[in-house]
Amino acid sequence: MQFSDDGSTLLTWDHHDVRAYAMPSGRELWRKDLLRGIENVRVDGTGSVVVIGGGPGDSTMIVDGRTGTWKHTIPREQSRIYWVAMSKDGRYAATCEFGGKIHIVDTRSGKMVSTPTESDGQSLFTPEF
Repeated sequence: MQFSDDGSTLLTWDHHDVRAYAMPSGRELWRKDLLRGIENVRVDGTGSVVVIGGGPGDSTMIVDGRTGTWKHTIPREQSRIYWVAMSKDGRYAATCEFGGKIHIVDTRSGKMVSTPTESDGQSLFTPEF
């Protein structure tokens, strides 16, 4: 589970769906079903941008935090995204793959900003902004 910094949105997830709830009422705002697995989810400070890090295929994505609508698929090279992070302002997302590759993406455009690589090439990261 994760709250937005302003406390307006609560995200919960399991291996197959992500749910957003309005706080403090607890009313479900949206649900995003994904058949390919979910590894990690992050929300920006206001609950307006959500990054879902997932399993194989196109399941790593940026969605509108208010509606659950797909905005962009995050590119990757490996089969799984193990960790995701989001800047507090929601402008950038970072994903981390097995093999040491980090992808930093502009959440507004879906474009890659940077791809730093860990020198040992096998590390798993937990990125943070």
